[in-house]
Amino acid sequence: MVKSGSLVVLALLVLLASCAPAPEPAPVRAGPYLGETPPGAEAALFAPELIASALSERDAAWSPDGEAFYFTVFHARQGTIFVVRLEDGVWAGPHAVSFSGEFSDLEPFLSADGQEFYFVSNRPRDADEEPEYRIWVSRRGEAGWGEPVALPAPIDGPGREFYPSIDADGRLYFTATREDGIGGEDIYMAERDGEGWAEPVNLGAAVNSPQAEYNSLIARDGSYLLYTSTRPGEPGGGDIFVAFRGEDGAFLEAQRLPAPVNTKAHEYCPGLSADGSVFFFTSSRTSAAPQHDDYEALRKMAGGPDNARDNIYWVDAAVIEALRP
Repeated sequence: MVKSGSLVVLALLVLLASCAPAPEPAPVRAGPYLGETPPGAEAALFAPELIASALSERDAAWSPDGEAFYFTVFHARQGTIFVVRLEDGVWAGPHAVSFSGEFSDLEPFLSADGQEFYFVSNRPRDADEEPEYRIWVSRRGEAGWGEPVALPAPIDGPGREFYPSIDADGRLYFTATREDGIGGEDIYMAERDGEGWAEPVNLGAAVNSPQAEYNSLIARDGSYLLYTSTRPGEPGGGDIFVAFRGEDGAFLEAQRLPAPVNTKAHEYCPGLSADGSVFFFTSSRTSAAPQHDDYEALRKMAGGPDNARDNIYWVDAAVIEALRP
């Protein structure tokens, strides 16, 4: 038997629930760039209400038609590749791509025709193999992306390979540590050789240095190469450089990108929009001035994107073109 007092309390709870404001509907995202307004000359956090978070986001990659945006969330030493896709004029996601989530996957790149999805993974090629990062490719089929396949030798070498990108002529650029290296991690290029690849070539002293070079992105037309280097000099310990190709086809001496790209923080993982007009990159910068003696302030900062973990930023690609000889 329910007492009358309990009935009154129950009635009040029902009344309060009915008066509670309805939750705000999620904003409908339409238009290019996930519905975001493209930046100008100042670098800005990309998609702060959709992608940027307290997690580490990196590796911006666009489909050639500009209707899918891929990125990596790196957490607990494992990467997962996510996609936000334009569906019926509205951006949907992020969702993990079909082949990602079990192993550590990162650094997506789509071929110029959109039919090949290159990425890096530590997934084993067979059950007895120890995990090792190497470059994989998934090809588009009628049902979506197919089963990934590891690139064979000579791309797959004795060490690890990272950050694949391919120009319109089919030349593959990637990071590796090899015997002919100038300084540990270097940038290499490999030409197509029938169905496979020719022996990779170290890009030499115009691009590489005695320090580490990594995360290279070749422009679609092959006219310049973006990458990160830890070579000394201002402003930070890991900065993004650009090497333009000269009239003879060789790369000219690399130049460090200026502010607002490079800061005292770590800048890496370059990316370009489908038309090359917008430059994306990853940075661990923060605009916050942490109050180290204020516990609640530290907790609040740590729970948002301005916590000095990796985020994706974007800026007008004119910052690159301004350095072109």
